[in-house]
Amino acid sequence: MATPTSSEKLSTETSSNGDTTCSVLTTAQLVELDAAVCEALEKRDNSGLNLIGFGEISVALGVPKHAPVVVCKPSPPVTRAQFEDFKTLIADYSVALEQLGAVAVETEVLAVDRDEHVIAYQVQPLLDAETLGERVLGAAEPDREHPFLVKLAEIVARTNNRVSVDAQVTNWSWDGETATMLDLGTPMMWDESGAPVLDTSPHFAALPAPVRGFARKDILELMNRWKQPRAVAADVVANLIRVELEAWVEPTLAVFNDVLAPNEPLNVEEARASLARDVKSFPRLKKMQQVERFWAETVRRRRYDFFVQPSKLD
Repeated sequence: MATPTSSEKLSTETSSNGDTTCSVLTTAQLVELDAAVCEALEKRDNSGLNLIGFGEISVALGVPKHAPVVVCKPSPPVTRAQFEDFKTLIADYSVALEQLGAVAVETEVLAVDRDEHVIAYQVQPLLDAETLGERVLGAAEPDREHPFLVKLAEIVARTNNRVSVDAQVTNWSWDGETATMLDLGTPMMWDESGAPVLDTSPHFAALPAPVRGFARKDILELMNRWKQPRAVAADVVANLIRVELEAWVEPTLAVFNDVLAPNEPLNVEEARASLARDVKSFPRLKKMQQVERFWAETVRRRRYDFFVQPSKLD
């Protein structure tokens, strides 16, 4: 974990809307960051930001830009009530992850007023890059007994139809003893009826209104597969293929089959099918985002408040 210097460690402040910032990020810094985000969105130019990572639906920004000590992940525009619900859900998910044997990265959810909406920023410590899951495996010889893989398999085996994880190795940090979950922005939790606890409507505002219902159906189907440990394991293996860690596929299949499917082993074809589903779904969502961005900017003459990064699955 990166440790801030005394000059970077700033005192806690309280904003005009009542939100208190963490000790390494002042209200002024957060407001300045959001202004830079707005400028980047308006100009379609991320050069004013330190974009240290992005997924299919999110970005991670290093703050301060030139010597980051925290990672800030902006969420879609929401109402104040939706922000409070999201903040509570992140806390609940962190507790739920402990029941699976995982540790959630320390996360503070802060709010910035933007126009008539609120933007939620997940603020997390900047971890040592060498502890990231793909770096850990990339630096080691493939081994089914690697402690990170063993721990990940134990966590996946405990997932169920109420709480799960996106267990791709790119979403984890491993310090030799602890598996820390980094991706908390889309909590994998479901209520008694089987519906996601997360309010997904702010995310679908990124898409053209006529297709939101169809897209939501597709995404909910994708999310529902994570209720089954076997499907989560298949996704882990698919991610290894995607990030060019194919040497780890067979050891990973072996350790997952030990705890998940000794009588009906998971195989690489099942993992490739999982990858194929994502290759079909996520790039299509990116194209729909581009359509909505064009409509927002050229017809409605307003800023499109979502990043459209290249899909990692193209």
